[in-house]
Amino acid sequence: MFATYEMEILTPVHIGSGCRILPLEYVLDRAQGKFVRVNMEALFRDRNFDSVLPRYINEVGTPGFRLYQFYPQACKFSCYELVTDQVGLAELESLSEGHVQAGIRDSCGWYVPGSSLKGALRTLVYKANMDGALAQTLSNKIAEKLADHKTKKEWATSAAEQALTGNPHFSLFRVVKIGDSSVVDSADVGLFVAKVLSMKKGTGHSWKGFSKGNVYNPSAATPLFFEALQPKVKLSGKFSIDSKLLNNVHVRLPNKQYLDNIWAKIREYQARYLHEEKEFFAGVGLNELVNAYDKLTAKNDKLEENEIIVQLGWGTGYKVKTLKEGVPEELFTRIVRRFNMTRREDFPYPKTRKVIFRDGRPETVPGFIKLKFL
Repeated sequence: MFATYEMEILTPVHIGSGCRILPLEYVLDRAQGKFVRVNMEALFRDRNFDSVLPRYINEVGTPGFRLYQFYPQACKFSCYELVTDQVGLAELESLSEGHVQAGIRDSCGWYVPGSSLKGALRTLVYKANMDGALAQTLSNKIAEKLADHKTKKEWATSAAEQALTGNPHFSLFRVVKIGDSSVVDSADVGLFVAKVLSMKKGTGHSWKGFSKGNVYNPSAATPLFFEALQPKVKLSGKFSIDSKLLNNVHVRLPNKQYLDNIWAKIREYQARYLHEEKEFFAGVGLNELVNAYDKLTAKNDKLEENEIIVQLGWGTGYKVKTLKEGVPEELFTRIVRRFNMTRREDFPYPKTRKVIFRDGRPETVPGFIKLKFL
């Protein structure tokens, strides 16, 4: 069933490599509106750099060191260049620690790992099939895990997942095979900035300033910089559902019905989720994001039978990556207390969202893609 998938980026997507790009590794080209990742090996081989090398060694570890201020000629040794806006460049330049979260890539360019796609789809399968029976199993198994004081946070739902879709050797999701996406070069990647919105009690919102506390002026909020695949970029990869394994009566795969009409179920779930998020931003008075979710809803409404919208990667938040909607409030309160999670009384959880800015204005949220299965 199926052979490939096509992916279209709807909002900037960042799948992190786990690495940070430090100010000693990049140059900002304000004239061209570009972030230039420097090939440090080539820079160190430059004979002209030899004359400043002793001073470089002395200064590189000092607070506030910037390669683009110390040696502007470093831009000639570009590893790659990413476009961004002037407001973002100015904010990056002003930071005392101006690091950038690197996206995952190989020697050919950036891509979306199959494991990230499968993880997002797995969570959506649960969400799209959420009913009383699934929620009850989820809650019972989590409660059993909480009774064991040795249980760590990352294993709290392991028994629930095994009860719902089997252990790793006989998991329902073994029938789903999805490969890494095709690779794109720097022309399809940009440098983006996000800021963290926090809901206020009653109405309205503030922005996280981290060391400064919450602030009301978004320009004073702490910016988070990251590489991301640009909207409208298209990628592809291999995808299949193993029908023989799925329909094999001798293989005990639990809850096979979860995959029945799954694309339609996911579209229905996403319609509800998009509406909830739109209402969240309407409630805090951020009309730019209300408009962004209207656009995403319009796309979801026009999807064909073999298409779905998925949100994945960095910045997508707790709601996207968990099954909180299947857990009763009393049990969730126990989870929060047990694992020392931060939660304000009389507030929905979570009460924060990462918002992508462009030219100093809120624009959208991270991680939305459209998948088409062929």
